[in-house]
Amino acid sequence: MPTTFIFLFTAIMLIACAFFTRLFLRVSYENRHHKAIWYKGAASICFVLTGIIMAFYCRDSGYALLVVLGLILGFIGDEILVFRRIYPKRWKTFYISGILAFALGHVFYLLAIIKKESSIFGFAVPYTIVMLIAVAIYTTVNKVKAKTPTSIPGYIYIFLVAFMGSAAFAFAVKDFSIGSLFFAIGGFFFLVSDSMLSVYMFGRDKRFILNILLHILYYAAQMLIAISLYFI
Repeated sequence: MPTTFIFLFTAIMLIACAFFTRLFLRVSYENRHHKAIWYKGAASICFVLTGIIMAFYCRDSGYALLVVLGLILGFIGDEILVFRRIYPKRWKTFYISGILAFALGHVFYLLAIIKKESSIFGFAVPYTIVMLIAVAIYTTVNKVKAKTPTSIPGYIYIFLVAFMGSAAFAFAVKDFSIGSLFFAIGGFFFLVSDSMLSVYMFGRDKRFILNILLHILYYAAQMLIAISLYFI
């Protein structure tokens, strides 16, 4: 019975997340940002609810709590970032606030990984360096030009995402399971999504298809991290 429930619940959340993401992207393309708040919030609630339900099946309640807190902060960051479109005069304030919410969420993800596998740092550092070099090449080729005060929080955030993704990969290598694999894939998707977001916001590629792809990867990342709790 629990397996059937989890399968149906996960399927419903995935469909709902895809549905609300599509609505969010449509109204964003039409510059109807007041509606975008609700649709993006609804899409993000899907991964939060998924994480909460999966946490009940996680064998490590402390680990589950840290991951759920990371998911909740992702939801908060999503909502804050929409406001920068509604109030363009306060764009930097909402951008930095949203980045800080996401950064704190990644700190909780890192703490969760460290709780399960405390010796990942030696493995994670070289992966982080490789990921940061790849991001630097991608953003340089696409002429990303972020200026202070947005650049410093952005650089710190990208480092956190790269380190979290590397730690998740190291976790999957050292303590392999379906859960750690899902987390590692989610961490990688996060870094790719945020790199694409940097190019879309501050670089030369303004095609809306890029915005669509980065949101698909972002929500896939959060859902994978949420679902991974069931297998930990």
